[in-house]
Amino acid sequence: MGNRVEFKLQSDDDETIIDEIANFLAPVGISHVYKEEERAVKSWEVAIDIVLTILGPWVSERYILDPLADRGEDWIKSVLATWRKTKSKRSFNIVVKFEHNANTFEIQVPNASNLEFLNQIWEHIRKAHQVVLSVQKQDVAIEKIRILSNGTRKLLVIGYKSGRPKYTIDIEKESILEIPASTPTNQPLDAKAILWRIEQLNRHVAYRKMLQENGHHVEETEIIRLEQEIEVEKTKLKPV
Repeated sequence: MGNRVEFKLQSDDDETIIDEIANFLAPVGISHVYKEEERAVKSWEVAIDIVLTILGPWVSERYILDPLADRGEDWIKSVLATWRKTKSKRSFNIVVKFEHNANTFEIQVPNASNLEFLNQIWEHIRKAHQVVLSVQKQDVAIEKIRILSNGTRKLLVIGYKSGRPKYTIDIEKESILEIPASTPTNQPLDAKAILWRIEQLNRHVAYRKMLQENGHHVEETEIIRLEQEIEVEKTKLKPV
């Protein structure tokens, strides 16, 4: 088996913090741990990067994605064990790369820290992969998918082509919609800029929720306002 599982940790992290997650992913491939260079300025947002590289075409879903999605309880236990060791709810950047000959494709899940969202993450990844296989039969090429969540069940799933966001994807219905090139007022629509703003708003929400969980006062109306802004930005990516 040539599959790989790579972890990227902070320079001062004890590698044992990801023991349980490494055990969970052991059936996928051999684990490798890398550490970032020490930074002069520390950030509150300290994520754990997980990259799975899967070789070969058809076996990936049946023998890898299906078992991962079906072991949701074990996955959450490993996440909770990591949080206990780090004494914080570290977010996860998860990337699944599919490599077959010259063909490559990847699914990205950035900054996942909400437990409900994490509980379903491997199911979301499996469904996203199913969408890619389905639209390939319609001669629609997608080279990358990003799955975003603002801490609610409302996912934003984006398909990329030629390095740019091209489609919004409903992974439940296995359907895709092309992102419009302009707004209803005929102004050019910059999908990359909108996605960047959504991710920044997501980080603001996560930061405020982290403060709440650590006993600091944060106005609930502020979180609601930010989440409403996220939903407004999402609607810009959908055809009218």
